[in-house]
Amino acid sequence: VAASRSWLALTSLLHGASAAVYLERTLVADEGGGAGEAHGSMNLQECLDFCSGTEICRSLAYSASSQSCYLKDKRITLDDPAKVPQPLDFRTYFRVDQEARAPEQVVAVQPTTTSVRVQWTASELNDCAFERFHVQVRLGSVYESGDWADADGCVDLTEKCDASCEAVGLPPQ
Repeated sequence: VAASRSWLALTSLLHGASAAVYLERTLVADEGGGAGEAHGSMNLQECLDFCSGTEICRSLAYSASSQSCYLKDKRITLDDPAKVPQPLDFRTYFRVDQEARAPEQVVAVQPTTTSVRVQWTASELNDCAFERFHVQVRLGSVYESGDWADADGCVDLTEKCDASCEAVGLPPQ
């Protein structure tokens, strides 16, 4: 987004995993190494939450009849060979990474010679945990490439509800 003749960029800094998405499939032949387990006391949602809260967990094997949950460290795909024969009612559930989307509807309003108000709409976080919005300005004219720098007045935006800031101290154009 251009304001005056400086360029602005807005991104969301995200980290970690939160509400993971899982796919279900037949039990796989090579499940990988163990990352935790629970026997006879866990429903499927609790097992999925257990995996989401375990840093090295990438997939799990779950049996509804025995309420057994085995966390695994291997990234499983739909192409991995199935275990033959399939024991009991065990199924494999594997995490699917979903990237967060960039902020949308980014606009620069109320420009002056040295400042501009930046507004945006936050988008879905998917598998990411929100850390902060990051607003930068590129110094130079529209036709020149310049270095990117943090926009004064738009730092430490650590609330996902933040939807605007005032970039100040821009060099006059």
